[in-house]
Amino acid sequence: MSLKQYINRQNKTLGEVELFDEMIGYFKNQPFATVVDTDRTHHHLVDYTPLPPYNTHWGNRVTKEISDVFFVVFSPIKRIARMTHLQAKLKNKILPILANKHAFSFTLDVGQYHMLHNRLPINDPKGIYPRDILSFPLYSDSVSSYGVFYLDGNSQYDMAFEIASLVSYSKNKPYKFAYSQLIHSFATANDVWGYTNIKHLEAMPMLPYIHHYCDICWEGCCEYVPELLSTVSVDTFENELLKLHVGTRVDFDITTLQAIAQLFKDEQFTSFVDEQAQWMDRWGILERIENIRREQNGNEPPRENVQDINPEEMGGAYILINADAIER
Repeated sequence: MSLKQYINRQNKTLGEVELFDEMIGYFKNQPFATVVDTDRTHHHLVDYTPLPPYNTHWGNRVTKEISDVFFVVFSPIKRIARMTHLQAKLKNKILPILANKHAFSFTLDVGQYHMLHNRLPINDPKGIYPRDILSFPLYSDSVSSYGVFYLDGNSQYDMAFEIASLVSYSKNKPYKFAYSQLIHSFATANDVWGYTNIKHLEAMPMLPYIHHYCDICWEGCCEYVPELLSTVSVDTFENELLKLHVGTRVDFDITTLQAIAQLFKDEQFTSFVDEQAQWMDRWGILERIENIRREQNGNEPPRENVQDINPEEMGGAYILINADAIER
């Protein structure tokens, strides 16, 4: 049963929270997935400083939920790990089957959008996410995304997906409040693959080095593998997610991988992270990555590894997928 079949199996009207819960339930039933799910009303909130001109009337501290679900997909065989912070929404109107002939728009929280779209540095009061979980310059823009549920022309629930940097606001005036709910639009309703790092172009010269570091030519490691940037099909989203084509590459960032390992406490993922750290250290890549982090973060003290995370205090939902287990 696919994700689309699962969320439509009851053949009844569902709200935004119910659809989100159905998606979480689907992955909970998969043997290749580890799901850490907390109370849906208990969000994982982070703080950020908005960009001008919003810092003058929003204030220097805005608190928003970083995502509804944090997806991490990894493959020990291919030495790849990807992640994306996905915010789930519901579009109330039916979208015709010929979606590419219609603009795909939906209502979202502008304060959260400002953070995700611009990939701003954050402060996590729970101490789980590093400050640069969105802003690290070697990540692609696929680090943050939107998943929008909607009814298709056959009255079946589907989900559109697009990375946050491509979602746009058409009005030619600044937002007034950080908590406003305004209509935004996808860049396209077509299926699009590619690679974007729009906000951090200065990092691009480093990317070929990072993404070509393996000594054995596994598929997807010694070449650029296009990431899924946009689709209005949940089937496409699920297929590409399980094939390691959704989210930014994070396998080179041991600091963040170690934090993620503490989050899930999955033996296979922890082993994957330890082996990645040893392998990258042997090739001299580990220190170079951390030098880039130190340059970006300036005088901020190094982040200590998270220990003894209490899921009841985290808020949000977290899904870890072992792509190798799917193939088996």
